[in-house]
Order: sequence, then structure tokens, then C-alpha cells
Amino acid sequence: MTISIQECSTWNIFEMIRLFMTILILLNFFISGCKSRDKTPELKDLVYLDLLSKANSAENLAKDAEKKIESLEKDLLKAEPRTLDIKNIRGDIKRQQILYQKYSETSEYYKIRAKIRLVEGKKRYNRRFNDDLPWPDVKEFEYYKLNKKLTRVSKNWNDRVPKPSSVINNPTAAQIQSETITKEKEE
Repeated sequence: MTISIQECSTWNIFEMIRLFMTILILLNFFISGCKSRDKTPELKDLVYLDLLSKANSAENLAKDAEKKIESLEKDLLKAEPRTLDIKNIRGDIKRQQILYQKYSETSEYYKIRAKIRLVEGKKRYNRRFNDDLPWPDVKEFEYYKLNKKLTRVSKNWNDRVPKPSSVINNPTAAQIQSETITKEKEE
């Protein structure tokens, strides 16, 4: 049995190199030119992630309040009858129940808002993907942070605007600093 070895010609080598380069170029175009949709755009949405974190923190606070209620109820059973301890423990239980209800409602509220944001975010992502715009929109998150900051501001006028008499009697740090600088310059 004899194996015939064909002569290697330079033509075959150049053909192989040209074929290999063509495949590499097509593969490069295919990899870099393909634009595909993200299956989970909500994981990049900072507003959605913030809402989820708020829901989780409120849920954890509700669990803590529930544990405190259970421990207070055990203390109530151990307390002696007709003492001030029973009245104090019942008051503490009532306060913890109110906190538990508040945190549970807050958690549910943020979960609902997160679900709404999930649907809206997917719609916005598809629109922005079709328009070749970046996702997530940075300005939208800035507006969200500003809105969050404004909702946390005290709505009491006296907290935001000082009374004229307090400004006159109590100078600010900047006023004191400017007075000391002028005194130092005079000396």
C-alpha cells in the first residue's frame, strides 16, 4: 500500500489563506455587526432596582417588627398580673403592630411599583432599542432621584425657611467666617 503525496504548490497555500481570511472577515462582521435585544433589560434599570431594594428593606423591617411582637407577647405571658409592666408591654405590642402594618404596606406598595416599572421599562427599552438610543436613560434616573429628594423634604414651612428673628440673633457660619476674616485683615 503506497500513499501518494501530492506536491504542494504555492497556489494551494494561497487559496487556503484566502479562504481562511474570508471566513475570519465574515465571522468578524457577524460578531460585531449583530445587535440583539437584551432579555432582561430591567436588571440595568436603576429605578427598578431602587424600587426592589426599597421593597426588600421594608419587608425586612416588617419581619423584625413581627419578631419583636412575638417576643413581647412572650414577655406579656411571663409578667405578673396587675402591674405596670403589663400596661407597658401592651403599649409596646400596639406600637410594634402599627409598625408591622406600616412596613408591610410599604413593602407591598414598592413591590407593586416595581412590577409597574418592569412593564414600563420593557416598553421603554424596546422603543429605545428601535431608535438606537442607549439604555437605561441617565436623565430619567436623575429625575427620579430629584423627585425622591423633593418628596422627602419637610412640608412644614418653618423647617425650610428660618424666622427673621432667628437669622438676626443667630448668624450663620458663613457670616461668622466673613466677620473673622475682616477682623484679621484689619489687624
